[in-house]
Amino acid sequence: MSRPRKPSALLELSGAYRKNPSRRRPPAPEPAGPLGDPPERLQGEARMFWYEIVNALAAGVLTCADRWCVELAAMTMAKAVRIPDPAVVLELARAAELSAEETKTQIRQQAMTGAHWTLLRSLLGAMGMTPADRSKLSIPAEKPKNKFEDLARDARKG
Repeated sequence: MSRPRKPSALLELSGAYRKNPSRRRPPAPEPAGPLGDPPERLQGEARMFWYEIVNALAAGVLTCADRWCVELAAMTMAKAVRIPDPAVVLELARAAELSAEETKTQIRQQAMTGAHWTLLRSLLGAMGMTPADRSKLSIPAEKPKNKFEDLARDARKG
């Protein structure tokens, strides 16, 4: 099992770059903005799960670069809770005059597979929504506000 990459800030503090300056990494890209509202195409339970995911995380974790990840997790969670009742499925299959094979296909399409569960676990882990993954998060601290900043801005407006 490989070790996780040590953050650049830790390497800088430990003096690793003084010893090997060629190992210095470029700075991490800055996100273009906040996560924002869910896309219009996301409807029903998936839309509710979008908000549940966003509200469960600490502020500043998700950005606009994470929109696809949150959308896919929300859609997968909606599929997970939409477990069809076999009696209802059979009644609908009879009403639609589906063959046994067509009924099985319909049931399989509605069910969560192992791949779906693995995908959901990976997405939630990537967003820091498990205890182990949450411990790896580093949220940039807000810069302390200078108490004279407002005063200086007002003086410039003059």
